[in-house]
Amino acid sequence: MARCVRRTFLCGVDELSGKLYEHRHGWLETKLLNLPNIFAIDIAAYVIMSNHYHAELHINSVRANSWSDLVVVERWH
Repeated sequence: MARCVRRTFLCGVDELSGKLYEHRHGWLETKLLNLPNIFAIDIAAYVIMSNHYHAELHINSVRANSWSDLVVVERWH
């Protein structure tokens, strides 16, 4: 779980200021769903709320252990 601080908004409409942050939902979802292509994780479930998100992840140790040092460096860069 990751949460915004100081009453800031991740997505949706900030009713106090009237600002719209809905464009971030698609951006965050794209980034989140791309993580298994970089790291040895599987995404079991996720939900994106107005000021936080939840992600249920599984570390795929079989896949991680199959990577060479070079593959790990290439994934990070």
